[in-house]
Amino acid sequence: MIPGNHDCLNVQSIYHQVNLPAACPNLLLISHPEGERHQLSDQGVVLWGRGMVEHEPSFRPLAGLPPQQGDAWHIALGHGFFMEDDVPSYRSSPIYAREIRDSAWDYIALGHCHAFQNVSQGPVTAYFSGAPGFYPGAQGSDGHVALVQFDPAAAATVDVKRIDLRPIVNAALQEQIG
Repeated sequence: MIPGNHDCLNVQSIYHQVNLPAACPNLLLISHPEGERHQLSDQGVVLWGRGMVEHEPSFRPLAGLPPQQGDAWHIALGHGFFMEDDVPSYRSSPIYAREIRDSAWDYIALGHCHAFQNVSQGPVTAYFSGAPGFYPGAQGSDGHVALVQFDPAAAATVDVKRIDLRPIVNAALQEQIG
């Protein structure tokens, strides 16, 4: 989990008020503002992300992404706004196409855009996962999310499927109401 624009690491942050890793022992909170790398050896995965202190144009979610090391799946996490190359950064937390393409990581999991969206660049697979709920006012939210699978038998094969959660959410709501 990485902090995003609704839960920044500023002085009022929830992360300074609640010890989430202690409350949820299976949670891996990636929050260092300069970025941090975690090796999950038992799962053959390396994760990297950086915590957002403020949602502003100077915050670069993929800045400092190190090169791959070792034989594991390399998955980066970023929370920001996707922009094509050479577009002036007037938006907060820009993620440029070249940053994805040049990363050479296996997968980049992105948040901020509420819609499921493929922003893969060159050989690097990158998606905005989408918002799990369908709710008015969430621009682009349509109840679809990304299901990402990494095939250990096929080197660098990342399979991303668009999953419609609306039937599941609607059934749960009906069960609660009924």
